[in-house]
Formats: sequence, structure tokens, C-alpha cells
Amino acid sequence: MDEASLYAPVVEWLKGYLKSRQPRSKVFARDCHRTHLSRVVRQLGLLERFPQSELWEIKIDVVGIVISPRSSQMVLVECKADQITLMDVCQLLGYSLVVKPAAALLVSPCPISDGLAQLLRVHGRYDILEYERHRRLRIATWNAARGEIDHASVLPPGEHL
Repeated sequence: MDEASLYAPVVEWLKGYLKSRQPRSKVFARDCHRTHLSRVVRQLGLLERFPQSELWEIKIDVVGIVISPRSSQMVLVECKADQITLMDVCQLLGYSLVVKPAAALLVSPCPISDGLAQLLRVHGRYDILEYERHRRLRIATWNAARGEIDHASVLPPGEHL
């Protein structure tokens, strides 16, 4: 499985997931790995909701946006075909520090790398996932057969999207 083959199913899953949690809100989910996030926001006509987005010259794999009368939230998802490494965490962490999304998720059909597993599970360094007070990246295994993340695999343990 290559990374590009993950985008469409992750978009579908994310849209359904967000819609199930915010049924009265308008929900968008887009594959935007080939274009800057700023352009996606502009194309959706959401510049008023995300005025700082003009500065977001990043290419996130998948973005989810939830619009309600009182709030606007964004979810960032990076997809990896291989094991998720510390470098992948750093990439999404950088994007999240800029965008300040409601949630950020790294997904892969493979388990995380041994080095990242030791850093997180053995040494308890979940602090490296934090991009804002009380907001951390989530890491999850993608279940291709079911077309969704494996909720039991989500790191940090006990947390969910």
C-alpha cells in the first residue's frame, strides 16, 4: 500500500467521523496533499472563519473542517504507508503549531517504529506530541479492511480523536 492510496479512504472516514460527532454542523473533508492548505480554505470560501489561513503554506494530506454557527474547527491528518517515525511526528507537530487544529492525527497501516515506540511507551515521552496546552497529536493504525482507524491503537493510550 502506498501513501496516496490512503487519502481517499481517510477522507471518507474523517468526514463520516466528524459528521457523526457534529450532526448539525457543516462538515468538509478534503485530500489536499498537492495544494497548500491556504488555497483549500480559500476555495471552500472559509477565509472569514480562518483569516490566518492565508499564511498556511503547508501541504497536509487530509483536512477536516467543522463549521457551526458559533465556531470553526479544523482536523489535520497525515498518512504514512510505512511505520510512523519521530520524523513524521515532527512534521505534523510543525503543521499543528502553525494551524492550531482542534485535533491532529498520524495514521498508518503499519505499527509505529521501534524507536518511537520506546520513546513513547518505555520512556513515557508523550509530551513530545503536545502542540498546544491540552492538545496533542494522536497516532493510530489504519485498518484498511474496515476503512477506519483502529481505536484500540490510538496513542497516547486512553485518548481518542
